[in-house]
Amino acid sequence: SLGVGIGVMLMYGAFLKEEASIPRLSLYTAGIDTIIGIVAGLIIFSILFATGIEVGSHADLIFRKVPLALEEMKFGQVATAVFYATLLLVVWLSAVALIEPVMSFVVEKWEARRFNAAIYSGLVVWILGIIMIMSFSAWKFTFSINLLGISQKLGIAGIVQVLTSSILIPASAMLYSLYAGWVIHPSVSRDMLKFSSSCTFALWLWSIRVVIPVLLALVIYYNHKLFL
Repeated sequence: SLGVGIGVMLMYGAFLKEEASIPRLSLYTAGIDTIIGIVAGLIIFSILFATGIEVGSHADLIFRKVPLALEEMKFGQVATAVFYATLLLVVWLSAVALIEPVMSFVVEKWEARRFNAAIYSGLVVWILGIIMIMSFSAWKFTFSINLLGISQKLGIAGIVQVLTSSILIPASAMLYSLYAGWVIHPSVSRDMLKFSSSCTFALWLWSIRVVIPVLLALVIYYNHKLFL
């Protein structure tokens, strides 16, 4: 999901072969991502409910609740090791995908070599990661924030979470939709998407021009209720 927020899908799309079917690949990507998310959620929450562990969220769920639940199972230490090894692999793969747009920007903006761009980008991300980790330590510091009428004290990690989940991801997706619908000429989109039916293309075009931006605007407006 974060990949949508910083243009990873746009970056990957630039490497597609000309004969690739964008609608089919989009359905595959969204479908596989949804299925994996549902299956992972069912497995994790089933383990929590079966062991009587109270359900948490975000870092509390991953680093406190899940280990406690796995320890209650037979071969719990093995299951915990496998879980965190899988999580580490997923994080590394996600990190590679998420840092690629940053590297591409550095290469194009300052004409840097990819190796140097990778080092610089990785160093900046590492420093930001250290700052995020400090939000969970004794060195943490909080800010008083008033967001859409809700006053909360949040640390750096909490602020980043609210900004990305509530504002940046839906806002960037809305801008992508508006750009694709109103800026890119329809003939270009029709040639790239290769819809077999003109009615299907018209439905897609007006969906991203009107329907999707309106729905995403509603998400941004009502999303603050998730943090009550």
